[in-house]
This record gives sequence, C-alpha cells and structure tokens, in this order.
Amino acid sequence: MNITEIKTKKASVYAKNNVVYFKGDFDLLDNQNFLDPFFKEVIKQMADKITFDLSETTFMNSRVINSFVSFFLNRKSGSKVILKVNKLTPWQKTSVKILAKLDPNRIIIEEEVK
Repeated sequence: MNITEIKTKKASVYAKNNVVYFKGDFDLLDNQNFLDPFFKEVIKQMADKITFDLSETTFMNSRVINSFVSFFLNRKSGSKVILKVNKLTPWQKTSVKILAKLDPNRIIIEEEVK
C-alpha cells in the first residue's frame, strides 16, 4: 500500500508498505476534509495486516477518533490492525484503548518510546 502524503499546516498523513503514518496535530477544522477519503483509500489498498503509527501525533480530537471508528467498522473482515503509540505521550494509549475495544482480538496496541 502506498498513498501520497497529505499535509495541512499542523499535520501530515501517508501510507507506505502497509504502515499509515500520522504526524502532528489532528483537529476538526484542518482535517475533516481529507481523513475520511484517506481512510477509504486505505481500505481499498490494505492487506490482511496494517499498522497505524501514531507515535508522532501530538493531538487528535473526537472527529479524528470517529474517523478511526468508521475505518474499523468498514475494514476488510478478519484484518489485523496494530496501533503504534508513543509510551511517553499518555493520552495516545488512553484514546486508542477505546478503539481497540471495537475488536480486541484484531486491534492491537503497541507502545514505543520516541
């Protein structure tokens, strides 16, 4: 999977080799117009396993979390999702814990230090 980087003033997202990289500050106004179409393209191109690297994300509001929920509900049946978070950014693990509950056997949280 390869999806060209999309940038706003405060954030960027792109996909390469079954990893989707989120970097920066994702809030409602800057990101609502591209995240849902981006996730639809990820669904089209994804393999049986995909990683979302959120470790360099500094903020995600509820609209972004809702985009993730929609992705998880519409992804390929049986696919495994890894959510990589920064262990030193406590809100990341707290926020993605909720997402992992949507499919606890196939949505896995991995922590790393960045």
